[in-house]
Amino acid sequence: MTGWVVTNRFSSSRLLALLAAILAVAGIIVGVAPPASASPKSHGLPAPKVPHARPWQTSRTAHQPTPPAVKPTTPRKIAKNGEIPSMRTRFSSTFARGKTYQTTVSTAPVHYKNSSGSWVPIDDTLSKNADGVASPAADDYSVQLPADLSSPVVSSKGDLTVSSQLQGAAAVTSTIDGSTATYANALKNVDVLYTVHPDFLEESLRLHNAQAPSSYAFSVDLPAGYTLAADPSRALNILDPDGKAAGSLPAPVMRDSGTNPDTNTSTDIHYTVGGTAPHYTV
Repeated sequence: MTGWVVTNRFSSSRLLALLAAILAVAGIIVGVAPPASASPKSHGLPAPKVPHARPWQTSRTAHQPTPPAVKPTTPRKIAKNGEIPSMRTRFSSTFARGKTYQTTVSTAPVHYKNSSGSWVPIDDTLSKNADGVASPAADDYSVQLPADLSSPVVSSKGDLTVSSQLQGAAAVTSTIDGSTATYANALKNVDVLYTVHPDFLEESLRLHNAQAPSSYAFSVDLPAGYTLAADPSRALNILDPDGKAAGSLPAPVMRDSGTNPDTNTSTDIHYTVGGTAPHYTV
């Protein structure tokens, strides 16, 4: 057994008997002391002197470290050439590929924990209910996009619920394409689009031409005790009653839709905030 040393304890008399047995097998006769009642001279040989056992001979053993206990592992049951749900994380999925594993990692969340604590896939595909309100199929925050913009857009996660409504918007219904709802001509020469992403809701205003308005006002309502606070990055932070960040309205940007948005993006746009907590005009 590799890596293991097995030791036994023998007294001196047992060692002598063992040695005699080994030598006898080898053809060498060894005299052994007769019982105490017998006369040594009857054998013609003097009684051999048996050394007295010393304490160290009966107790000395090699000291070896006790090996750590090894808990047997249960082989992981995997689906042949399929995903292994038990190996999911918020940003990854792992698949069995024959005798190997393949893990796909995303920069955006792909799973969320359901009420049972299991990682399940995020699906932000929108669908409308009987009232025309659109919501994503599966995510860890909720979004309600109204049938038309005469009602507010509502998003919530945990204790935080944010209601936002574009002032002056027409009561136009939305069209759904995947995770995006479009309210065409909600304002003159302006389309309003909402796209649901893992972790956040994106709002876009698409201007048709130069005649579109240059400023827009939204009514933003927060739960009691929550406040909006400007950030040096031009974002607006949502603070809970303890003053801790609970969410944010990211800094706005402008893009030229007719050219490469990566090279034609402007930050020459900003928020102004009015009203009193928890009801604001942004």
